[in-house]
Parts: sequence; structure tokens; C-alpha cells
Amino acid sequence: MDHYPLQVSIPSVEVTRNVLRVRHTAYCIQLDDCGRLYARLRRYKNFLWLHGELQRRDLSCTLPVLPAKKVIRNLEPAFVERRRQGLENYLRALIRLPQVIQDDSLWSFLDADLATAFVPKFLCRPTDAAGTEKCLVQLERVVAKESNLFRLCNDAVLHSLIAFAEGEAHEVVSTVSPQGQAEKSLYVKLNCRLRYCTVLQSLIAHESARNGLMDGGIFSALISLLCKVSDDSQASLANDSASDEAHRSVTVSVVGCLQKLLEATHGVAMFHFCQQDDGFAALKRLAAPDAVSLHEVAASLVWRGLQNEEVVSVFAGNGARGFPLLGRLLQSEDLQARVLAGLCIACTVRHEGALDDLQREEALLALEGLPTDLDASEAEAIKRTAAMADVSADNLPSIRVDRDNALVSLLQSVCSVKALPRLRHLLGDASVVDAVTLYVVVLLDHFVVHAQHDLDHLSVMVPQLQRLLDVADCTDESTLRETQSRAGHVLIRLDLSKAETGEAPTLAAFRGRSKLLEVLSHESECRQVEANQRAELARGHHQRQCDHVDQGALTQKPCVDERRCAEFGSFLKHLGQTRVTLESKMGISQRAVECLHAGLEQRGFKHGILNSDLERLVQRIADQTTQESRSMLALVEAESCEARARDVANQVKVRTASRKEAEQLAREREDLVRKAERRSQECANREAELGDIRRNAPAQLVRCTAQLSECERKQQNIEVRGQQLAVESRENESRAVALQEASRESEAALHRISTLRAELVEFRDSLNSELILGEGEVEQLRQFESQLQHARPSRLKHGALVGVEGGEQAKAPVWDDTGAEQEYLNTPHFRSFMKLFVVREQLWEQEARWTKEQLSLVVSATNQLMRRQEAHAHEQRSVMEEIAHLRHDIQVLDDAEGHAHRLGEARTLAAEANEMVRICGIDSAEVVAQLQMETLNLERIRSEQREADSELEKAKKLANVETEMLLRVRKELDSQMSELEAKVRGDLHAWTTVELEQQRLSLLLLAVSSYLQEEAQCRKELRSQLQLLIAELSELDQQLDVPELS
Repeated sequence: MDHYPLQVSIPSVEVTRNVLRVRHTAYCIQLDDCGRLYARLRRYKNFLWLHGELQRRDLSCTLPVLPAKKVIRNLEPAFVERRRQGLENYLRALIRLPQVIQDDSLWSFLDADLATAFVPKFLCRPTDAAGTEKCLVQLERVVAKESNLFRLCNDAVLHSLIAFAEGEAHEVVSTVSPQGQAEKSLYVKLNCRLRYCTVLQSLIAHESARNGLMDGGIFSALISLLCKVSDDSQASLANDSASDEAHRSVTVSVVGCLQKLLEATHGVAMFHFCQQDDGFAALKRLAAPDAVSLHEVAASLVWRGLQNEEVVSVFAGNGARGFPLLGRLLQSEDLQARVLAGLCIACTVRHEGALDDLQREEALLALEGLPTDLDASEAEAIKRTAAMADVSADNLPSIRVDRDNALVSLLQSVCSVKALPRLRHLLGDASVVDAVTLYVVVLLDHFVVHAQHDLDHLSVMVPQLQRLLDVADCTDESTLRETQSRAGHVLIRLDLSKAETGEAPTLAAFRGRSKLLEVLSHESECRQVEANQRAELARGHHQRQCDHVDQGALTQKPCVDERRCAEFGSFLKHLGQTRVTLESKMGISQRAVECLHAGLEQRGFKHGILNSDLERLVQRIADQTTQESRSMLALVEAESCEARARDVANQVKVRTASRKEAEQLAREREDLVRKAERRSQECANREAELGDIRRNAPAQLVRCTAQLSECERKQQNIEVRGQQLAVESRENESRAVALQEASRESEAALHRISTLRAELVEFRDSLNSELILGEGEVEQLRQFESQLQHARPSRLKHGALVGVEGGEQAKAPVWDDTGAEQEYLNTPHFRSFMKLFVVREQLWEQEARWTKEQLSLVVSATNQLMRRQEAHAHEQRSVMEEIAHLRHDIQVLDDAEGHAHRLGEARTLAAEANEMVRICGIDSAEVVAQLQMETLNLERIRSEQREADSELEKAKKLANVETEMLLRVRKELDSQMSELEAKVRGDLHAWTTVELEQQRLSLLLLAVSSYLQEEAQCRKELRSQLQLLIAELSELDQQLDVPELS
């Protein structure tokens, strides 16, 4: 709890009244829960209840001391403050005691949220398993709401969670407890671990908490816990199914936390773990030979971690440090572990620069056996299905192969939408085929066989798989053929015809699909040959069995009647039954061989038809090249006509633009003519106006001079008012400064008086009498008197501060403390001093109120002066502008020569304007002629455009006819191709039935062999009994051979 941010304080106190109007004190408790504040009001009696409850609990700790109760004078401020500090210290001491944290009394007193209490309880959890489980149950309730996760993002909580996992991993199991108690303790611990994983998964989903856990080493702690769970499972005292199931549940939960951490951090957690000194050692422990159940877990964690390139570098760097671990997993008995280990090796191979040439060759060599392992698993599933009791030759096609569910689930995970980008990266550009390429394609092949449905997400891999079919060069021809064959299986099951759009496919698409059919057809021929060979071997084996039965007459009844040989009748009966069963099995085996041969012959016949259909389809695709060439020529011609039409249209646009420019130019010339005419008219008007000005200038000059004199007089009056305003402003500023100084002096005096009041209260409490004082008390009273200085405000000493209105000082407060001061000087005791103290306090308060009122009046007067100054400045600017304008007019009117000069210039400008009118008229006529020429050119180009559009329409019709014909043929080809692909898919699916029939025939032949051995053993026993019977009959014959009496 030392580092957990749970703080409690009592920052304030409230004095309230109850319903009976009795005053009491309530303490405001503020609880800071990781930055969120909660406030509660509690009285002292509530603290007494809490203390009493904790004492009754008999907790194994020493409780802090609660501040004592006080009945009288318990509302005094000093006492309340001391009690507030004591109660605050009391609460802070309580939340440091783990025993109090675990008790509910404290949290009931604080009325805290459940989540607020549960997290500290976990941090202070007891050491026994039952108490820990209770705290984890409470913590599960906290993480159930995302709004509570901020409490667990604290370092103290995260370190405690990590320490829990580490403690569980290194715990030593006690063996001295009774068996029943040990089993109960074991189940409690397993439940604790399950609940811990539930809490951890919620925190891993939270980014802040996840980062804190990862920095604290949660990945290493979980790996250690996983190893501990595995060891406990093997050494469990309760060796029953319930214990095994509980251990498996804990293992699954821990693995889920690790996988979720790797997915959320994109493998960064694995990188940090591998950087540790014992990181690889811990992973190797998961891959130990005696921990087969953890092999898949180790491989899965490494596979998820390798999504981070830095992890790949760590595994492949420093002499391939991770390869010994992957080598162990490749030798595991668990096929799922081997599959994932192969993917991990493929990641290192595909990581550029991770391995040198020798390491790369070794890695590729290690991958070569994995496709065989997967095929062997599929063959074992088929064999297991064929051995089912209800499997017969009639229902073989409808039988679902009994595959390994764990392997199917693994393939679904590896080939899921989320993991598919990694498989695409492993395939690369599909230009080079190696062991990695083959392995990935084999995984996809087995996945599509197992899944059968929901394969749409694999469509993104179709381009890479199709490129594999086009690879021609490879160092290993067998690898290339196997890769292309498996890629063909995947593509044909994806049903490429569904991926096509509504339009007919192109010839290039047909060529790719025909290449796929050729690859599958070649593989089908090879499989047909192998199947025929196996069928011939089975037929030969069956024929040898039949010859053996015929030669020995093993299906005939014994020549000895069992009624005459009752002694060994049971042997004869057994032999008869064996031979009857053998005859039945021979008949079944015969029918199976005939059925297999008939099926293979029928498949061969269908395969021949399929090959002929494929050849015809390929030939038709080749024939379509000519039709496509004609269509392309028609399209090229249409494009040529379209280009010519575009050129003509561009010319039309150019000519249209030229015509518009000409029209614009004509309009501009017309505008220039109109502007020139207006300019000529303006010059004529200006000439007439200047003539009028020259005639009327003397009268206007007299008028402007009179106006100028009037404006100058106004300006002098304005300057006088401005000086008066400046004086008023300075006086107002000095008054404001003095009032502010007086206000500060009043506030300082009141502050001293307030401070002195508290000291006087304490001094009064210490006095025995307020009237009779000792020397020390009198000296103390004089010190208090010195603190009351200054006795009067400075304005009374200087006499400079007056009121705002009228300058009368009568409105200021009158200072009259002479009587109280004289009384204190005559009789210096506490009561006279308090009277002087109260009088001066009232006088200073009046002084403070008066200065505030005067300051508000000064501010109002200042604002009014500012408005008057602004109006004065505006008036002054207006008069100055008017004076400047009048002086300019006088200067102009007083210039007679200037009038004559300006009149001459106006006449010259009028003549120039008339000349401009004439020139603009000529330009306008030239532009109109150019506009007519552009109009004629535009009509000619539009005629050419109509001809080009007509030719384009004809070319498009021809191209459409050719294209429609080509599309119709393509649709027919697509239909034929889809039918052929469907047949190939059916043929590929039927191979499973053939394999089932072959496995069934093999099992039948083995059964016949077994019955033959049993029949031979029966014959041997029967012959032995027969020899005994013959000896006994011979002895009987000798006994009966007695001569007759004569």
C-alpha cells in the first residue's frame, strides 16, 4: 500500500445545526482514489463508532490513538483545528494497516465504492490460499467494468499481479498435509490461478496496463507459471479426471493470457523476453521431451511472436540461437507442434538477411518431412474411417473422413483471415519454388480439404497460386511438380468461376484456368497409374488367397461326420464356422476387388473423356485468337475514328474560342470608343468649368478667407479647454494615488488588528484577572499597544487628502479615540486596552469604507474626464482639417495665372480626346472584319466535325458487333470451362472415395489373411484330435477281434 495512490485527508470543517437547532461540527473527509476525489461528511461520533468496531474485531495489529472526546467548548476554532489534524492523522494511519484494509468497517465508514475497497484489499491480501481467492474474486468484479480499470493501471497493482504469478511459479507444494486437506488446498490454488488469468486478460486489453505489465516482466512470470502448472499436473496428489480437467483449464487460461499479450503487442513481448538471459532456456523447458503437452503451446507462442521482425532477428541471429528450440519442436510427438515449428522456420527463411546460405539450406532440409507428416495424418484418418463398422462399398462416397479435430482447428487458425497475410508473405512473389513454398501450399491444400466451406477469404491468394502454375525452372523437379499439383488442388476447390465478375472472362483468364486443368489432369493420370498398380497388387494378393483356398478345399465341409466324432465335435464345428466366415470374407474381398477395378476402369474412361474435352477446349481457345484479332482491329479502327473526331472537336473548340476572343475584342473596341467619347465629353465639361472658376474666383476668395478666420478662432478656444482638461486629469490622478495609499494603509491596519485579536484571546485566557495585572502581563499589554501603531491615518497628519466632490473633508470619518486612549494611559489594564482596541478597530473600518467609496468616485470621475478628452480631440481634428481645406482653396483661388494655365491644359486634353475617338473607331472596324472571318472558319470546321462523327458512329457499330460476338463466345467458353472445372473438382473429390476403397480392400485382405491363419490352426488341432481318434479306434478293433466259439 505504500506506493498505491489512495490518500485520505480532512481539508475542511463545517459547523451545522441539526433538526433541534443544536450546533455541531462535521469533518469533510476527502478520499483520493487514484486521482478521483470523493467527499464524505462525518461527525466525531462516527469516528468513535469506527474505532469501537475495529477494537471489537480483535485485529492482530496496534490501532492508532483516536483524539480524545471533549464535551464543553468543543466548537472553539483552535480546538476544532487540532481535532481535525488529529482525525486526519488517525485515518492516514489506519489505511497503512493491512488488517484494517481487509476489514469492512473502514470502508463502511468511508462509504466507499466497492472497487475502491477491493483493490487495496488485494494489495494487502493474506498469505493463505482461501484469503487470496476471496481477494481475486473481488478483483474480478472490479475488472468486469472497464470504467474501473484506471485503479489497476497503477505500478503498485501491476507489480503485485506480476509478483503473484512469480510466487505461484516458485511455490513448493507441501506433502505433509493429509490427503483430503491437500486435495482441497490444490483445488483452491487452481481456482486462484484461473481467476488471476481472468483479471490479467482484462488488463492486457487495456493499453496502459498492458505496457506496465510488459515492462514488469509479466511474460516471463507467465511462462514460469505455465511450467509450474505442468509440473503440478504430473505430480498431482489427486490423480483423477477432475484434477486433470482443472489443471488443463489453468493451462488454457495461462496460454490464453500469453497469446493475447503477443497479439496485443504484435510480438514485442516475445522480443523483450528473448532478450533476457534465461529467455530461450524457459522456452526450451516448454519443449522438453517429457512435456509433450506443452510442445504445441511453445510452438504457438513462438509463431505468434515471430510476427515481429525483431523477434525473427533474435531467433536467427548470433548463430541461430532459436534453431535448437525449433529443432526440438520438429522432433516432437505432437503433429500440431511440428506444423507450427515448420511455420516458424519458414519465417526465418523468408526474413531477408536473417540466415546465411548454410543455415538456409539446413532450414529448408528440415521442412522437407513436414508435408509427408501431414499426408500421413490424412492417410491415417482415411484408414480410420475405412475401418468403421458401418462402412460398406455402397455408402463410401457419403462417409465423412474422421480427421484429427486438433489438427483441423490448428489449420483453421493458421489459414484464418487474420493470419493469411503471413502465409502470403511466406509464399512471396511465387517466382521461386522451394521447401517453404511447398510447405505453405500443402497447408492450404489440407485446410481446403478439411474446411470444404467458407473459403472466400482465400481468394486473395489466388494470384500467387496461379503464378506458381507458370513456374518452369526449379532445382528440384519433384518439389516443383508437387507444389503445382497442390496449388491446383487449392485453386480448383476455390472455384475460380465464382470470383469472375458479370462480364465474360478474357482469353488470358481462360489460359490460366486451362493451365490449372492441365496440371490437375496430369496429376490425375499419375494417381490413376498408381491406383491401378495398387489395384493389381491387391488383385494378385487376392488371387493367391483364392488359389490357396481352392487347392486345400478350404471351403468344403469336413469328410468326417461330427456326429460320429462327438469327442472332437467342437473342433469340427469351429473349423466349419471358420471356413464359412472365410468363404464370406473371400466373397466380400472378391467383390471389393471387382468394385475397385470397375471404379478405376470407369475413372479411366471418364478421365479420357475429360482429357478429350480439355483438348477441344484448349483448341477452341486457340481458335478464338483470330476472332479476337478481328475484334481488336475493329476496336483500333474505332479508336482511330474517335481520335480524329476528338481532333476535329478540339479544332472546333479552338475556332470557337478564337471567335469568342474576336467577339470579346470587338466589344472591348466598342467600349474604348464609348470611353473615348465620354472622355471627350468630360474634357469639354472641364474646360467649361475652369472657365466659370476663372470668372468667379475673386468672390469665392473673399468667402473662404472669412471662413478661415472663424475656424482659427475656434481652434484657440479648443486649446484653452484642452489645458483645463489636462489640469483636471492631473488633479484626479494625484487624488487616486493618495486614496489608494490610504486604502492600503487601512487594510494593513485591519490586518494587524485581526492578527492581534487572536493573540488577545489567548492572552485573556491566560489572565487570572482582567483588571489586576502583573508586571509581565503589563509589559505584554504594552507590546500589544505598540502593535496598534500607527494610531491615526496619515491623511490626518498631512491634511492633503480631500473628497472628490466640493473638496470638503467633513465627509471623511472623524477620529476621536482620545477618551479611550486617556483611560488606558490612566488605568492600564486589559479592559481599558480592549476598549481602546475596539474603538480603533471601528475607526479603521470606517476609514476603509470611506477610502473605497472615494476610490469608486475617483474612478467614475476619471472615466468622465476620458470621455471629455476624446470628444475634445475629435473636435480639434475636425477644425484642423477644415482649416487645411480652406487654406488649400484660398491658395488655388488666389492663383490667376494658374487658372489660365489649367484652362489651356483642359483645351489640349479635349483635342486629344477627340483624336482618340477617331482612332478607336478605325480599330473597331478592323476587329469586326476579323470577327466575320473567324465565323466563316468555324462553320467550315463544324462541317468536318459532323463527317468525323458519322464515321465514328459506323466504326463503333462494327466494333460493338465484333465485341458482342467475342463476348458471346467467351461466355460459352466460360460455361464450358466451369463445367470442366466442376468435373475436375468432382474427380479430385472422388479420389478420397478411391483411397477409402483401397484402405477398405487392404483391411479386407488383412482380415482374410487372419482367417486363413485361424483356419490353419483349426486344421492342425483337428488333425491332432483325429490322430488320437484313429489310435483309439484301432485299439477298439483289436479288442473286438475275438475268435468265435466252436
